[in-house]
Amino acid sequence: MRPADLLAPVLLLVLTFIIYWPALAGEFLWDDTSSILENPLMRQEGGLRLIWTTVGSIPQESHYWPVTYTALWLQFRLWGASPVGYHVVNLLIYAAIAVQILRLMRRLGLPGAWLGALLFLLHPVHVETVAWIIGIKDLLATALGLLAAGFFLNHLERGGWKWLAWSCVAAAAAVLSKTTPVALPLVLAIVLWHRDGRIGRRGWGALAALAAVAWSIAAGDMIVAKRLANPLQEVTPLADRLVQAGWAFWLYVLKLAWPAGLSPFYPIRDLSPARPLDWLPLAAAAAAAALAWLMRGRLGRGPVASWLFYCVCLAPVVGVIFIDFLLLTPAADRYQFMASIGPIAGIAALAGGAVQKQRLKWMYAPVALVLIALAALSWRQAGYYQDMEKLFVHAQKIAPDSSEVCSTLGYVYSRQGRYDEAEELLRKAVRIRPKDWNAVCHLGTLMANQNRIRNAVTIYTEAVNAGCNNADVLANLAWLLATTPDPNIYNPARALELAKMSLGGSNAVSPTYLNALAAAQMATGQTAEGLGTARQALQLARDTHSLKLAAFIEKLIPLYEQGQPCIMRVRDESR
Repeated sequence: MRPADLLAPVLLLVLTFIIYWPALAGEFLWDDTSSILENPLMRQEGGLRLIWTTVGSIPQESHYWPVTYTALWLQFRLWGASPVGYHVVNLLIYAAIAVQILRLMRRLGLPGAWLGALLFLLHPVHVETVAWIIGIKDLLATALGLLAAGFFLNHLERGGWKWLAWSCVAAAAAVLSKTTPVALPLVLAIVLWHRDGRIGRRGWGALAALAAVAWSIAAGDMIVAKRLANPLQEVTPLADRLVQAGWAFWLYVLKLAWPAGLSPFYPIRDLSPARPLDWLPLAAAAAAAALAWLMRGRLGRGPVASWLFYCVCLAPVVGVIFIDFLLLTPAADRYQFMASIGPIAGIAALAGGAVQKQRLKWMYAPVALVLIALAALSWRQAGYYQDMEKLFVHAQKIAPDSSEVCSTLGYVYSRQGRYDEAEELLRKAVRIRPKDWNAVCHLGTLMANQNRIRNAVTIYTEAVNAGCNNADVLANLAWLLATTPDPNIYNPARALELAKMSLGGSNAVSPTYLNALAAAQMATGQTAEGLGTARQALQLARDTHSLKLAAFIEKLIPLYEQGQPCIMRVRDESR
């Protein structure tokens, strides 16, 4: 082994920490809280076993990805509620992926392997995945997918079924981290065609075995996701998804080629299958793939394989398959994390080959400038992931009319006591998307926090009458109806009904829902049940690190022990 091979991991790791230094101080963002801090399986006895044996018990998770949550469970044993350790692990995995790319490019005989690893490592489009703690899903899926690819090549080159078995195991672990590597068998078929010009019987047999493993697990995950999906979720018609997919595909290409204005959310375009021109992006994407294949003799297998790699990996996530998150944004940077390896490796190979054949030493300077520019952009982008306000203030500049951005930023401002700014943003979010139940929930909570109880009840009631089954909305309305001193609002029977609905409308029990149920039970005279539910809510609040809620419930339990319901003695300041 050459000294450079030993230094490669060290150099790439050092560069990773330099570029992502601003994110190391970042706090838990967005889904990080529900996936880690509020995830009861992180703390309770037998949590690791339940991660593998149950589905639907993780807050806001509608997939079966036990490898990811096992990694988070192990980290929780080490770091607890400190985000720094989680960030360090993400950076270690990211650097390891860059090393894997370097070694695989060399193994496949591709020039420019170092450039490929550096382009991947420094590219700003990957910041969302690396700097966001829950991005470990994509990191693990990609790292394990590349490991499966290495074992697969061992099987073809060295023989022996053990390598194929290990490849299947690694592929299974990758898909159990996140379903993205479902494209791995097709990607490997493209790689073999690029390398050898053919696949051969042995290659097809190995690909069939790998596909059987990866696709069966992915199919199982789709069944789980469908079972856990909101039954009232309106699925976008296929024609609309196809039109949106064409726009999303070229947005991904643009952000990879010109990584400016990166954001967790992008503006949603008004597209319709009834307008012929709106089909042009999809037609162009299909034409580009077909043209690349037809011109493979002139272009060479390298560029064609690189493009097909990208298209195949993006196909499951551009929106043709319904993904509810794509109702909020046409694309997400993390969705092209694995796909970007194809074009990045292809560009690096072309540049490396040109330098080798023609000794174009003048190219070193512009390539160095490109790498420096990418590093600077990534460093700046990583800084947005330090806290929720920074991230969503930036996102609002990119997508000012995104309901999710307005809703989340409004929630952040409400937590800071900036009520007027919060209300303006939350009302804007509801105007943009009237059935954005998270925005409705945040707006109602804002009203309640300002003792505008009638306003809060009106907001929640209108949402429920419109078909909302958001568990937070139901629980919050139940709490207000069970605890308000206003006789015109007080409705214990309805509160009990709503509280029970909140527990049935969520894929994970929350101490907030139990607390609302306890209040409703006490208000309806079910003292023993209410006291037992309150104690259960207290324990769960402690288990999920909801310390403020736990302290509040601790104060309620003595009242419940005396058989008294909770009546919040506040003056309604609704206006």
